[in-house]
Order: sequence, then structure tokens, then C-alpha cells
Amino acid sequence: MGVKIMANWNVYILSTGRINVKSTDIIAPRIGICASDIEFHTSSLDTSSRGCKSDTGMGHGKRTDHCAGSGGAHGGIGGHGGSESENQKMQEACEANFP
Repeated sequence: MGVKIMANWNVYILSTGRINVKSTDIIAPRIGICASDIEFHTSSLDTSSRGCKSDTGMGHGKRTDHCAGSGGAHGGIGGHGGSESENQKMQEACEANFP
């Protein structure tokens, strides 16, 4: 499990009890926090503009031609069934692929 956590997260905070974060700013592309009770006081988590490029990263989903990728939060336009084209026929073709 430790190897998977280290491969998938830049910052991972784990506790079998309580996590109490005070006056701390955590900045990273991927932040994981796991505990039965978590409290933040004058602290922040910031992943803004640090994620994967469009159609890359873990769980990026499928992407075809001009249709948007199906993965969540991957910088693409629209998600599964969406289109990255302004052409009406191309948009309809992408919508037709929506499950």
C-alpha cells in the first residue's frame, strides 16, 4: 500500500485517529488526506494549476478525434460526450457517444 501511495500522491497525510492542521499551507499537484476526524484552522490546501495536462494523468479516460475526454478534472472541455469543436456535426457526433 505504501508504494502505491508514494506513486500516486505528492503529499499524503494519514492518521488512524485525528488530524489537526494549524496555520499551514499545503501546495502540491496531488494531495491526499485520510483520517476519521480532520480539522483545519487558518490553513489551506492548494492544487490550483498544478494538475495533469488535458488527456493525461491517472484516470484520464478515453478521448477520440475532436471529442472531449471522459476523465474528470483533466483540463479538457466538456467531459464525456462533450466536443472540443465548434462544428455542429462534430458536436452531435460526440454527443452520440455519450453512454
